[in-house]
Amino acid sequence: MPGQYSVTVEAASGFTTKVFTDVSVSLGQSTDLPVALSIGVRSETVTVTSTGEELVNRDQSQISTTFETRKIEDLPSNGAGSGIDTLALLAPGVIASRNSGVNTDGAGLSVNGNRGRSNNFQIDGSDNNDLSIGGPSLFVDNTSQVQEYQVITNNFSAQYGRNSGAVVIL
Repeated sequence: MPGQYSVTVEAASGFTTKVFTDVSVSLGQSTDLPVALSIGVRSETVTVTSTGEELVNRDQSQISTTFETRKIEDLPSNGAGSGIDTLALLAPGVIASRNSGVNTDGAGLSVNGNRGRSNNFQIDGSDNNDLSIGGPSLFVDNTSQVQEYQVITNNFSAQYGRNSGAVVIL
């Protein structure tokens, strides 16, 4: 579940305890915590606090745009008319493609020059693709139901497979 977490790492006696606070967990991203416990008394606690700065992701080469809850609620998305997939139009490399022959419900997406049928849609890791003509099978139009929305436009992991266009994750 995306959000901010506190992580405590403990070992058998003879090692210190390490606490990480404000650990940001995002959709579609691996969170790496470099844990090295020191030799010492277990009652000692080392606390590491995040500065809130976004670091360069060294684990993945994907190019993505993520919209958190506040952005989903505040940015224009025409949720009632076309579903929140219109948020993807705010990501670099994404343009509207209304005449693509894809199930669009009002907002077709062409990403980096790929056809609208080349996109892969997921909800909580489950397939959300209309297999008959392409596009999302279920249109989410209630923005209060979505905590995070991500559009991966390039270099996505093989775990997503399926298509060569974008990966749209709710």
